[in-house]
Amino acid sequence: MTRASNQSVVASRYPWMLLAICFLITTLTYAGMYSFGLFFKPLQAEFGWSSARISGVFSLFMFCYCMFGILTGAAVDRVGPRVTIVAGGLCLGSGFLLSGMIHNLWEIYLSYGLLAGAGMSSVYGPVMTTASRWFPRKQGLALGVVSSGIGLGTFIGPPIFGYLIPTYGWRFSYLAAGIGIGSVMLLLGLFLRKDPIQAAERPAEKVETAAERRDSRTSGVDEWSAWEVICTKPFWLFAVTFVMVGFGLQMMLAHLIPYMQEAYALSASAAAAVFSVTGAASLAGRLIMGGVSDYLGSRKSLFLSLVMEGGAVVLILLSTHQWMLYLSGICFGFGYGGHAPQFPALIRELFGMKRMGRNLGLQQIFYGSGALLGPLLAGWMFDRAGSYVAPFVIAAVVLMLAGWLGLALKRPARWDENP
Repeated sequence: MTRASNQSVVASRYPWMLLAICFLITTLTYAGMYSFGLFFKPLQAEFGWSSARISGVFSLFMFCYCMFGILTGAAVDRVGPRVTIVAGGLCLGSGFLLSGMIHNLWEIYLSYGLLAGAGMSSVYGPVMTTASRWFPRKQGLALGVVSSGIGLGTFIGPPIFGYLIPTYGWRFSYLAAGIGIGSVMLLLGLFLRKDPIQAAERPAEKVETAAERRDSRTSGVDEWSAWEVICTKPFWLFAVTFVMVGFGLQMMLAHLIPYMQEAYALSASAAAAVFSVTGAASLAGRLIMGGVSDYLGSRKSLFLSLVMEGGAVVLILLSTHQWMLYLSGICFGFGYGGHAPQFPALIRELFGMKRMGRNLGLQQIFYGSGALLGPLLAGWMFDRAGSYVAPFVIAAVVLMLAGWLGLALKRPARWDENP
């Protein structure tokens, strides 16, 4: 085999290797992120902090995760995923490491909330944008595969930390997360490339596919400035939807484990097991709904997923036995997983591919605003009422309303004015 043919084989296989790398990055990082609920009780036991104060740590983390998404979204468009994700790995690993050394509340706000949150911003938007660029004709499937890493991380993270924290302590657990997640993220990030490798030879005659025709029409939209995008109605409708999803989802993910420990007196490991099942169902939801969206459309897939998600929150509140919690968790996880790949797909459909990282980063501001308020409100309400019922009902209503709003998302009218 000649050198040129060897390079051709490597080039043809690289997109799938890149997809696997993006999958592993999301798995590891979200395993650490969505295990935060297991640190609630240990932090309260050692420092006596209220639920609202500890919830504020996760709220700040989510806010920084989304706010810094503007910078990382622009960075992946300009310098590519390698630099963006390696820099994020340094921040995320350092944030977890320093969180294991804290002695005051403000220290964990800085280490976990600010530094780790900033590092986490280099994951979602950049890996989704990168995967979408390498798989333009199988976008739904590619985004479903990559985002399924979030589900797998949610599945494996709680059992791992549910074992580490009681056995070795919460400080060691954060130190281990910082070293393990940070170093692997750095290593994997080095293998990422910016632009897809074009085929060396193209057929002389080729029938243009529907996806290619659609992509060719985005050329004018791709050149829009950030201000032009912000001035469209779809941008703000998407923003409101994103705020609502961030509010309801992150409230549930931050407080589901504490809720099960309070309402059902479950041990940390038992609560982690239920949460882990939610993560497994989320993995299935991402893969199935990611593929379904290629046929059903992103808006309808988003609607179905969010309505299921909100309905599952009601089932969680109505559960009277542990097996019912598992069933409710499966429904919640599938809906949560199902909606995840739809947002980056919709960003591309609404505003084109070229500035997808920037546009997704702009929208993450609104998701971060909702994610800041949701967990904080639930912690504040629990401190005063001693119950999670009211905030969970609010989360259910908000998620289902977000699904209805998502149906109204349409591309800007100026698309049709482009040549």
